[in-house]
Amino acid sequence: MAETPEQTSGATTVEAPKKNTRKPKVKVNSVYPKLLEIRKTVDYLQKTARGGQFNYTSSSQVLAAVRNEMNEQGILLVAAVVNTRLISTPNRNQVLSHFTELDMVMEWVDVETGDTVAIPWYGQGVDLAGEKGVGKALTYAEKYFILKQFNIPTDKDDPDSFQEKNLPQTDVKNTLIVQLAEAKDIQVVANIWAHNPDYQSDKEFKQACGDAKKRLAPEEPEPKPDSKSEGDAGE
Repeated sequence: MAETPEQTSGATTVEAPKKNTRKPKVKVNSVYPKLLEIRKTVDYLQKTARGGQFNYTSSSQVLAAVRNEMNEQGILLVAAVVNTRLISTPNRNQVLSHFTELDMVMEWVDVETGDTVAIPWYGQGVDLAGEKGVGKALTYAEKYFILKQFNIPTDKDDPDSFQEKNLPQTDVKNTLIVQLAEAKDIQVVANIWAHNPDYQSDKEFKQACGDAKKRLAPEEPEPKPDSKSEGDAGE
């Protein structure tokens, strides 16, 4: 049997190595897919709590809606307060109303990988006694953070029932008056006025807005009297 040229020469064919066309995998923060799985479990929350003459979504209801799936996914929510503000104002009966504001960072933690996602957030609470302001602000912050983080729909997004309905209107008005007195910019005064139409007919609120505008608006120079006119008047 005749040998082929390749067999007689003993040469072997070597293929060139193939180029790796696959893109390197980018490490994905493990928190994000787990947050998505939590989001899938809550479609809607009905307002079952009642305050005054309306229904609202309670903080315990919101937390209960996601807690089981958070445990299943191994996700923790850690809340940290980074700054606080407190405004105390007396009403007509000299009872103090305490308005607490919290600047916060809400951090999701994957306990399996250690990956984290930190999100700046805000909370506020109003209390007549004083000792519950921070607690109410923390509850407010947690409730609305979860609702907005997971895009959970309710009947209608509502403010906290205590602060908007159960709090006496005079205490809300007094808080606004203090904010007007402490305002350092004319635009702040304009925003307070525009966002509180319910108080625009209130005499004290209107007076506070007027005083703030006079204090912050640039003073116009008084017109100089005409010397000729003064002379004529003397004659």
